[in-house]
Formats: sequence, structure tokens, C-alpha cells
Amino acid sequence: MKLIDQLSSLPNINGNGFNNWFDNLSSEQKKPIKQAKPTLEPIFNSAPYLLDIASKYSDFLCAALTKPIDKTLKELFANLTNFTPQNNSEQDLSKLLRKSKKCLALLLGIAETGGAIHVKKTIATLADFADIALETSIDFLIYQAFENGKLNLSLKEANATNSGLVIFALGKHGGRELNYSSDIDIVAFFDGQKNILNQPHEAVKFYSRMVRSIVSLMDEITEEGYVFRTDLRLRPDPSSTPVAISIDGALAYYESRGQNWERAAWIKARIAAGDKQVGTDFL
Repeated sequence: MKLIDQLSSLPNINGNGFNNWFDNLSSEQKKPIKQAKPTLEPIFNSAPYLLDIASKYSDFLCAALTKPIDKTLKELFANLTNFTPQNNSEQDLSKLLRKSKKCLALLLGIAETGGAIHVKKTIATLADFADIALETSIDFLIYQAFENGKLNLSLKEANATNSGLVIFALGKHGGRELNYSSDIDIVAFFDGQKNILNQPHEAVKFYSRMVRSIVSLMDEITEEGYVFRTDLRLRPDPSSTPVAISIDGALAYYESRGQNWERAAWIKARIAAGDKQVGTDFL
């Protein structure tokens, strides 16, 4: 069923935001928007952030209204999973991540408020998007490392799956319970025994630089905004450890020095992105 046919009317809210935006749409765009007006007008008159996104991405919204929401979500996610590092820059990826997050927030905000989906779908979808954003970022950065001659991998192998780096989601992200403004709590470990680096003795430096780049892709504020604020402080002894820690070092810490609350933080932990085999072995 089309999203437009699932939306419920909402109580009127005074304001000019919706009408000012609607008047500037093309005649073709106005058709689905007019049908969804009983839902969109109250939302846009009370949520300037969503109105701003709609103003920038009216074509996306009009198309989303005329399709099932799951189809639009699949297309949004595919834009990231199909991102090709070979033909794009880090700036291209940054823009795509931010545009995708905004469009996702717009879609979920309208669908949830309009009664088309349950809040459980919203929070799970936001967490899934965070996973895909992290995975796409690792894919890109590993390819860059391959291009710079740092990896003992072939071109076909130079991806997140073979990276030796795993990112775990903890907290609300780990429980697939993200809300629209949630931080993501992540921990990054690497397996130095995988021998994918041409200079294995630089593993801590290499992976730490990669994690900092991932965080920058997620939470650096650009003219397009940011994707997710990212918190790395749930890693072992964050005040004195690098942002990427070896699997052996992490296990030794939790077995010898880890506090009860630190181990408890792993109750909701799951693999979010990267080398799934390394993550599975650790868990």
C-alpha cells in the first residue's frame, strides 16, 4: 500500500510554513502533497526541521508518498550499500550520508506521526541505518588504504568484511532502539593476527586513524549537518587507551581490570559493522 494511503489526518496547527512551501512546488509535486495535506500541514507547521528537509528534498518526499514505505527504505539503504569507493571522494560519501539521514528522518517522522508505522519500526530502522552508514564508511576507508598500498589484500578483498576491524553497537544502538536525536555508542576492536597490513607493527596507529575518520564521517557538522553524534567512551579505560584496541588487549582488560558496569554495558552489544567473524569470535 502507498504511504499516502496509510496516513491519518492530524489536528490543525496554525502556521504558514506548509502553505509557503506548498506554493513553491511544481504542479506535478502538488498532486501527492495535496492529498497528504491533512497529515503534512500540521507536521510542517509545528516541526521546522522536517519542513526544512522537505524544502530541500521535495522530489524525494513526493516519490515516497506514492510508494510503500518499505520500498523507499530499501532504496535509501541501497544508495549507501551501492556506494562505490572507486569513483567517489570522502566528501561525496559525507554528503550522501547526511542527505540519506535527513531523508530518513523526514520519511519516518511523517510515517510515524501519521500513524502509518509503529514507533518500534522507527527506532529499529534508525539503528539499521546507523549500521549501514558505519559499514559503508569502513568499506570506503579500507579501499583508500588499499589504494595507498597499506594492505596485504587484493582489490576484491579490500572491504569491511576482511578489514580485521569490528565495530560493536552498545546501548540504545545495540538494542536497535535509536530515537531521532540519539548518539551512537560504539566500540572498535581489531584483530592484529589477521595479517592484512603490510606493516603489522602499525596496527594500532592504522586502525585508530580509521576509527577517527569514521567518527568524522558520522558526527562532523558540515553545511549538510551531521549523521550521528558518536561516543567512543564505552571502550576499555577510555582516558588512556587509543580509539581502536586489539581483541587480545580488550579481553585482557575485561578479565583483569574491567568493572561490573563495563561488562554490563555489553548486555545489549551486537556487531554493527566491519569484520563480522572477528566480532563473533569476541562475543
